[in-house]
Amino acid sequence: MKIKTDTIAVGLPDMHLDPFDTELHPAYRVAREYVLDIKPDILVFMGDSGEFASLSNWNKKKPKIAEGRRYKDDYESVKEELYLYRYALPDTEMIYIIGNHEKRAEWYVEKNPAMADHIDIINDLHLEELEMTVVPFGEAYQIGQLWWAHGWFYNKYHANKTLHEFGDNILYCHVHSFQQDTRNVHFARKEQIAQCVGCLTHRYPDWKGQKPTRFQNGHVTVEYNHYGEFQLYPHIIINGGFSYGGFTWRA
Repeated sequence: MKIKTDTIAVGLPDMHLDPFDTELHPAYRVAREYVLDIKPDILVFMGDSGEFASLSNWNKKKPKIAEGRRYKDDYESVKEELYLYRYALPDTEMIYIIGNHEKRAEWYVEKNPAMADHIDIINDLHLEELEMTVVPFGEAYQIGQLWWAHGWFYNKYHANKTLHEFGDNILYCHVHSFQQDTRNVHFARKEQIAQCVGCLTHRYPDWKGQKPTRFQNGHVTVEYNHYGEFQLYPHIIINGGFSYGGFTWRA
């Protein structure tokens, strides 16, 4: 029996758009081209869409790194891309998950309450005007039988921990690498999966110094049928390219 794919969703994880970058990262460029090409029914920004380095506690004692950075430049670089998607895909449902980098805005206001009327990440990114569903930091959003989240854990076996702590099918990022864990809920006869996808930014960021990383570039497509059942298609981007469905996209 064939069941038609009713809904296609694409997730863009950890874009980390940064106004200090002279050009967009090739992994992000090819993922963007793919989205604009296939025109998915649902587009999920999976968190950390911007770097927001101007608000980073990590740069607090590094004035040379923080020099010249402005919060307005940070959110404008993200907002510009969001408007591009909305204008190009007027009929696509869009979900925006707040990641820990967007959360920096709220953490900054907590430490500097005088800025409460001047910093609001949801308003600054025009998420309501862009008709995007906002998923608060630390929460997950369910589409069919799969939950979408930014992610919580970054230990070595984060997929295993995510699956067992969350207790349901879940797709997330946050760790900038691909990892998967599965389990069978024995008596309920349920199959469950936790899938982490990669990132759309630098695999060797400056803050890592010369240390090796396990970061991988990539994003994900999820196909749903009308029962809400899903198939995951993680796309690993190598040298700015990936293949899916008999086609290849390159930056």
